[in-house]
Amino acid sequence: MNNIHLRSCIGIKDRNDLDILPYFLDHYHNIGVGRFHITINYSCIDTLQHGIDILASYDIIPEYLWEGPYSEKVRMKYLHDMVSSLSNNAWIITADSDEFHVYP
Repeated sequence: MNNIHLRSCIGIKDRNDLDILPYFLDHYHNIGVGRFHITINYSCIDTLQHGIDILASYDIIPEYLWEGPYSEKVRMKYLHDMVSSLSNNAWIITADSDEFHVYP
């Protein structure tokens, strides 16, 4: 496995948030991400399960499940905690589910 990690805090409020998730995962898998560190922020158990199912189809298990309203302070804590144990040699990409970074 390569040393490229992606960390993301994905808000799942409705079907629209879920529809983009496979494109997001495909994009980063195709540019070489070897490990996905995902937190799911949700307010509805039905959308949570569907999000977990989409991640599972990519062999990804969410690292954290965050129920409740969005808070930038809480998001930053999850993002930090997800990768705090990684080596200094790891390349860490941070992206929201609607951000598709391109690298040369």
